[in-house]
Amino acid sequence: MTGFGFLVMLAVLAVPILLTGGLIALMTRPMPGQSSRPLTAGPGSPAAPAVEATSGVCPHCSAKLDADGAHCPQCGAPAGAAS
Repeated sequence: MTGFGFLVMLAVLAVPILLTGGLIALMTRPMPGQSSRPLTAGPGSPAAPAVEATSGVCPHCSAKLDADGAHCPQCGAPAGAAS
């Protein structure tokens, strides 16, 4: 009879723990079609880094900027205010 009591105790304790762990795993994974990259500030937000058009180097990714380009060719950050 002790074996049956152990099985009941195991079922009562283990099943909710496993279900909770499974739900947490499902809720933390990215949805289909969603990028797993962390969200970053958009170009219009104050947290976005400013790109100096006169420096020739993007401060966001350190790529070489084109003289006539409005955006960095590597990361797409804006090249600053039009002069």
